[in-house]
Amino acid sequence: MNERLKSSVNWQRVVLGIVSLGCLATGGMLYFAGSEQLPGILVKVGAVLAVTWLAMPQLESLSGRLSTIAFLVVLLVLVVAAAKPNFFKVVAGVAAVAMALNWVLKWASVLTKPPGRQ
Repeated sequence: MNERLKSSVNWQRVVLGIVSLGCLATGGMLYFAGSEQLPGILVKVGAVLAVTWLAMPQLESLSGRLSTIAFLVVLLVLVVAAAKPNFFKVVAGVAAVAMALNWVLKWASVLTKPPGRQ
């Protein structure tokens, strides 16, 4: 990874961590102030951002090995799982089939390439 891209990713990680801490802190303050719905939302968003912040180095290395479509499918499954836990089973099954199909198609394309292009 070149230095400019690495520097950009580092700043993205710092900003993500700051926004995550801001959501968690604001949610905590609003909870103790007596607000009802907003603190729960802010704490959940802050927790998801914090987990993403922790996983960012692994996500960077994973992005080089996964296609964009597979990455978006995984992201969609995570969002649906957070929003509708009961619907998660159906979406997870569809996502697993889609990712398996993606792997098979990628494997088949490697086998069908002419020898000069590999």
